[in-house]
Order: sequence, then C-alpha cells, then structure tokens
Amino acid sequence: MWYCGSMGHGRTYAEIVKAKIQNPRERKSMREVGRDVGYSYEHVRKVCAGELTFTREFSDALCKALGLDADEMWQLAQTEKLKKKFEGAEGYPASIPKDERVQEIWASLDSFGRECWIRCGRDLIAVAERASRHLQRA
Repeated sequence: MWYCGSMGHGRTYAEIVKAKIQNPRERKSMREVGRDVGYSYEHVRKVCAGELTFTREFSDALCKALGLDADEMWQLAQTEKLKKKFEGAEGYPASIPKDERVQEIWASLDSFGRECWIRCGRDLIAVAERASRHLQRA
C-alpha cells in the first residue's frame, strides 16, 4: 500500500490519483481503472479533473485498486471539500476524534445523519452550559 504521508505533501486528491494512474511502471487508462473498481470511466475522469462529488465507497475502491491509503485519501478529499466550501479552511483538516466509538458512529451515518448528529451534539453542549450557569447562580 502506498502511503501519501501528511495529506499528500501539498498535492490534491486528483493529483495523487492521476500520478498513480500515469505511473510509467503500472500505467492504466481511466477506463481500465473504472472497470477495476466497478465504476464508470466518467467517475474516474471526474476525480482526475478535481471534482469531489464521489462517495466514500468509491474512494475506498479507487484507493484499493491504486494501492493508496484509503483513510488518508478520504480525509484529504474531505479537507479539499472544506477548502472549496469555506475560504481559509486550509489549516483545518477534516477529521474526527480518535475515539473508535465516535469513528464507528460517524462512518455508519450518511451526510444527513452526520448533520443531525452534529446538531444533537451542539444542543447537548448548549444544555450543559445553561445547566452549569444555573448551578453557579444557585
């Protein structure tokens, strides 16, 4: 397995994937890679063009076929999505706590479920802060 190290040393998800596909020793066409991972050429082409609209399932399959670290590449993709969505997000990699229970829950949720879980967490924090202030006054 090829480890990108430190989020690919400044390279984007697309650049890393293209470099693996175009590796002179193991060169493959995007169509071949698409067949290898069970997705269309168009999926692979979009990734190589820098589009970040793919799923974790696709990313994992692509990384497995190319010998890349799937978790690191997914984190890189999520960080790139944040950069596109929020200017100035470069210094904030998209990651979750190392607690395996949290990772298990997060991995099992879709984007809607994750947003709901985040909102529940924020509500829990707000309730705890209000309770703390109330106890301090008493």
